[in-house]
Amino acid sequence: CIPAFSEKGEPIKFLSVKELVLFCILQQLIYPVLNVYDPGIVKLDIRYKKDKVEIEIFRGSNKQPVISDIEELVKLKERLKQVGGTIRYKNQQWHILKVVVTR
Repeated sequence: CIPAFSEKGEPIKFLSVKELVLFCILQQLIYPVLNVYDPGIVKLDIRYKKDKVEIEIFRGSNKQPVISDIEELVKLKERLKQVGGTIRYKNQQWHILKVVVTR
């Protein structure tokens, strides 16, 4: 596995609950991306904006979906929705998952 990480902007403060939910979701997302049976490039980009944070998770191995289990994606969407966040594939690119959480 070849990891890459980038961070842009000034970190913003979140309520503790939002921060904890975001951490748990990122932790859940990293496991399927780090596929030991099909390693490749894994990229995590974090962009801090004035009132939100945008996180993109890129899986560069065969451009496979970051999450292949649709039910799992639906669960993550529901959890993020409760704290004002969204999760979706970026522009129909199944190997890039985008998470956005507003302050």
